[in-house]
Order: sequence, then structure tokens, then C-alpha cells
Amino acid sequence: MPSPAQTNPLDQLRDIHLPDPVGIWPPAPGWWVVAALLLIMICIASLLAYQHYRRNAYRRAAIHRLAEIDALRIHGEHQQYLQQLNQLLKQTALAVNERTSISSLTGKDWLLFLNNSANPHAFTDGAGSILEDGPYRNHIETGDLKALHQLAEQWIREHHARI
Repeated sequence: MPSPAQTNPLDQLRDIHLPDPVGIWPPAPGWWVVAALLLIMICIASLLAYQHYRRNAYRRAAIHRLAEIDALRIHGEHQQYLQQLNQLLKQTALAVNERTSISSLTGKDWLLFLNNSANPHAFTDGAGSILEDGPYRNHIETGDLKALHQLAEQWIREHHARI
């Protein structure tokens, strides 16, 4: 029989001590690798976006100039509008193509170049055909010029270098 002075040995045990909770900082090495790769991808994407933006600065300038010369079309100065539009298209094409292959193009050859560098047949068969002889016509329909203006804007936005 146990003596009353004797105590229970289980009473001498300490309570369970739980470890400290796991913190979120510092992250595990795998998360550092993921963060580094994500940072590299963001830098590369930013650099590519910046280069694309810089490469297309001439397009933005051409669209701005197109909006300026549209006032000529609106005010009925059709021949002057056509001349400046043709000049704008040629300057825009020269921004990405060799000068020797473009500067001498006129008439059908110029329209074929515009077709080949963007929307096929829109310049030779569509509204763009006005560029060939429009400055020499006595009368040009306003609707034709509006369609030409939209075509020119589309060409500026979508054209590519001719190979």
C-alpha cells in the first residue's frame, strides 16, 4: 500500500510544450528561386514592351500626321489631301524599308508595294486606287476619300517591312 505522503509520480511531469509556430519569413529557398525567376520574366517582358513601343514610334507619328491632313479632306481640298497622304504613306514606308527600293516607286508600282506590305488588293482594286490618278482628277467623291482615309490608317497600323 502506498503511503499517504507519497505523491503520484505523474504529477511531477511537465505539461507538453508546443514548438513555436512556423513563420512565413524567411521563405524557403524554393520560393526565393520562384521570386527570382518571376522578377527576371517581368524585366524581360518590360524590355520587350519598351522596344516594341520605341519601334512603333513612327507609326504613332504617322497616325497623328494623318489626323492633321484629314482637315484638308474635310474642307474640300481633295488634290492637296491626296498629295500629302501619298507623301505620308511614302515616308512611313521609308521608316522600315530601304530607300532605294521605295523612293522611285510611282503609279501602279507604288500601289502594288502598298498591297504587298499590308492589305492585299485594297490599293490596286479598292479605295486606294485613287492615289494613282486622284490628284489629276477634276472631281473626287467624298465617300471615296473617306474610305481611302480609313484604308491609309489601317495600312499605317498594319504594314510590315517588304522583304
